[in-house]
Formats: sequence, C-alpha cells, structure tokens
Amino acid sequence: MALSTCQQVADIYRNACCDTAINVLIRQVNFCIPIAVSNLRNGEKTVQQSKELLISRAISILTAYRRHCAQPGSSLGQLILPEALKLLPMYICGALKCDAIDGGPEMTPDDKAFSQIKL
Repeated sequence: MALSTCQQVADIYRNACCDTAINVLIRQVNFCIPIAVSNLRNGEKTVQQSKELLISRAISILTAYRRHCAQPGSSLGQLILPEALKLLPMYICGALKCDAIDGGPEMTPDDKAFSQIKL
C-alpha cells in the first residue's frame, strides 16, 4: 500500500474528501456494525452519547483547522471552514436525523438494524 504524505497541515484540509470524512465519522461512532446494535440494546451506549460523540469529533476537526490553518486576525465568533469540508456540518445534521441514529421509540430493533446496515 502506498499512502501520500504532506509537510503542512493545510494540505490535509485542502485535499480532504467530505464524503469520506462523514463515512469514517459515522463508522467510528459504531452505527454501521452489528456490535453497535447489541451495545444500544444492552444500554452500554445511549443514542444521545453516540450523537455527542459524532458532534465532538466534527468539532475537533474544525477546531484543528481553525487553530492550525486559519488567518490569525479572524474573529473568534466567526465559523471558519476549509473549502473541502464546507458541507461537513450539513452532513452531520443529516446523520443525526437519520433513522439509523435516531429512529425514535416507535422503530423496532429490526428496522433500526436495517437502517444502520443501509447507512
């Protein structure tokens, strides 16, 4: 396997793929594997904890960009996003509302598992 490397953090954000980033984030939250279904059923990880984990990972990505790549004179209250990841907040909002993550109490475990596999 050959992987590209870079010398500057800005190169990582410039060449990032938003679709791949959201895919990896959702898989890290463990919604796409069958073990997660049993963890949710057994109460080991609540839906709210999983949502918070997804949000905190996205925040850490964007915070690192601001810390290492943004212009020093920018306002602290201003949201600064890398060009390649401008859609990341929208994808996160969509992921938080999908049936695989937050299907609601009316969903059966089978329907939720199917949604997670489909995701």
